[in-house]
Amino acid sequence: MFWDKWIPSRFLKKTSVCGVEAVITTEGICFYYAVLKIQKGQLSISHSGNSKQQEDLPAFVTKDKIPVVINISGKGIITKKINLESGENVQQEEIIAEHLPTINQNDFYIQINHLSACAFISIIRKEDIDNILNSPSLQNKEIVDIIIGPSYIETIGPIVSKFNLIQSNCYKIDFSNNAIDTISPLSDTDKIFTYDIDGLEIKHTHLMTFAVGFNYLTEGAEITNSNTKFEELKNKHSEKNKLRVVSYSYIGFAAIICLINFLFFNYYFGLNNKLDTELNIYQDKYDQINDLLSNYEKKKQLIDQAGVMSGYPIAKFADKIAGTIPKEVVLIEWVFNPMKKNAEEDSLLCFEKNNISIKGNCNKSLIINEWLNVLKSQNFIQDVNLEKFNFNTESNLPNFEINIIIK
Repeated sequence: MFWDKWIPSRFLKKTSVCGVEAVITTEGICFYYAVLKIQKGQLSISHSGNSKQQEDLPAFVTKDKIPVVINISGKGIITKKINLESGENVQQEEIIAEHLPTINQNDFYIQINHLSACAFISIIRKEDIDNILNSPSLQNKEIVDIIIGPSYIETIGPIVSKFNLIQSNCYKIDFSNNAIDTISPLSDTDKIFTYDIDGLEIKHTHLMTFAVGFNYLTEGAEITNSNTKFEELKNKHSEKNKLRVVSYSYIGFAAIICLINFLFFNYYFGLNNKLDTELNIYQDKYDQINDLLSNYEKKKQLIDQAGVMSGYPIAKFADKIAGTIPKEVVLIEWVFNPMKKNAEEDSLLCFEKNNISIKGNCNKSLIINEWLNVLKSQNFIQDVNLEKFNFNTESNLPNFEINIIIK
């Protein structure tokens, strides 16, 4: 994929691994396992055990998709030391043809482990490998590599350099100058050791599980296979890790985008709330101003209708009319521009412009008639009408009403 060159190699491996040693015996297959973990730069063994104690590997190996590396040892494995000169480029087919000339390669899995001073060639029948891979203990596990034989132990040679002899479940391995010298079967009479490796106490039963797990984490060995099946396991695991890294990268990128989006949303949401608050305040002010303008227009209309601001001089006309009032007449009410009597209740107030309404008392109709004639003779009066005249004995109630229309 195009992203392969962008992914550092350290991200193609997980920080936890389950090393498994499958020991083939006459009674069947026995599994030993150890879960290695690197945390804060420290290597530790979190879990270890064997199939004699429990049926399967720990459940978290499957749940957490911890990679599993299997070392196969015991009955049915042939391991042979071969000498290769340093830097010598010899094809795998040539090595097999030279050292295993009589076997049918289609029936066997063959591995060549290239070490510092020599190489080891290991061989096992395919059905033995298939039986191990089909065992219940390894179902649904992410198997990333299969190692045949004990020569793999040299991967931890530098950290067990103080030991000249190392014992595993099935083998005795003699070391010389941190390199494997000889490999021989372990007998019942051999003394069993517990190894202290940089503070980690490892029993001989779990030495190979530690070695294959350690090599996965450090990539210490160079192994070639005659069959592509083992390489396919490695490639499949590598592709899964690449996909995992790319997925985490996309998730991280999406999380950053979401965070940025959240920050922008939070900022603009707060700004929007502030603007909404200000808008509500100004809306109230706007409504108040509209109410004031509406009231102003109504009052202005009332003033205009009342004729207060009109051009004719009310005081002057009132003075002239007052000068014509007979002494027998008593005025009770005098209204300039009176309100219209037929106006609807729910409508605005309407006034009769240039009108004067006069109410008063006078029991002599003759005097009222003479006053009407005097008013009609005034040059500023257009018309005079006697709206009502009654004989009334109560002096506080008007018995006449006159309507005057000003020009």
